[in-house]
Amino acid sequence: MKNIAEYLLIMVPGAVWGASFIATNVILDYVPPFGIAMIRTAISAGFLLIVLRLLGAWPHRDWREWLWILQLSALNLTAFVLTAWAQQFISGGLATILSATISLFTVIVAHFFTDDDRINQAKLTGIILGLIGVIILVGFGVLSELGQSVIGQLGVLLAALFYGMSGVFARPVLMRQPQEDSTWVRRIRVLCMQFIMSFCLITPITFIWANPAEYEIPLHIWGYLAFLGIGVTTAATLVYYLLIETVGATRTSMTMYMIPITGVLLGVLLLGEVVTWTMPVALVFILGGVYVVNRDRLGAA
Repeated sequence: MKNIAEYLLIMVPGAVWGASFIATNVILDYVPPFGIAMIRTAISAGFLLIVLRLLGAWPHRDWREWLWILQLSALNLTAFVLTAWAQQFISGGLATILSATISLFTVIVAHFFTDDDRINQAKLTGIILGLIGVIILVGFGVLSELGQSVIGQLGVLLAALFYGMSGVFARPVLMRQPQEDSTWVRRIRVLCMQFIMSFCLITPITFIWANPAEYEIPLHIWGYLAFLGIGVTTAATLVYYLLIETVGATRTSMTMYMIPITGVLLGVLLLGEVVTWTMPVALVFILGGVYVVNRDRLGAA
């Protein structure tokens, strides 16, 4: 039963991150992309720091741990910037498909940098099934863009590689935390430090684009930003780290396939978009892919 719960839990971070696009679209009328990233990381870091203190813990004082956290923050931030930059040159549909290669890059990186998360036929089959599901959802016509705007496509693929590396390298950082602390304290500490580093890295970039002091943000938009910072960025990433520790980076990366599914479902429910035959078919492929990757664990349940 535990392994079935893990299978269902894998879908949670991607589903939550997919829901965040609705909130982000609302916020973009008032705050530019880098401003959103700066504010949401500040909210996440501040919230987690309060939680960490309430649990009687502090961020690390060892500068070597901060260097490891800097690596994770730099990988994620660079991937975010690359994706945002690349979408100037390619369509959102093609960006979605190329971003879905995160799982493929994760299994490749994990094969060379871990001992217990190696490439096998089941993992590759599941990843390919999930990728087919994303292509069906977005539409095969988008594939005609391949070969055009190569620089944009390479940008998204490079971002997917960085995201895959971040997922793999997060596990040893989590496992190296002091064992006398509870598992949740260890995860919260790492995540808090990561968001502090991300805030420090992204703030200068944000000021290059525009002075955040000039933003005119209504009160209800702050509510959306708080939702992104606490409900999405913090909660979903904590679940993501839980999964990385328990099931490995490759299986956890399958959650990324839920992002486009959630976006489409919310478009139907909230924006009145039309349901097409591709949606349930894509969902079958994606969930099937997640199942195949996790089949050995489910069989042990």
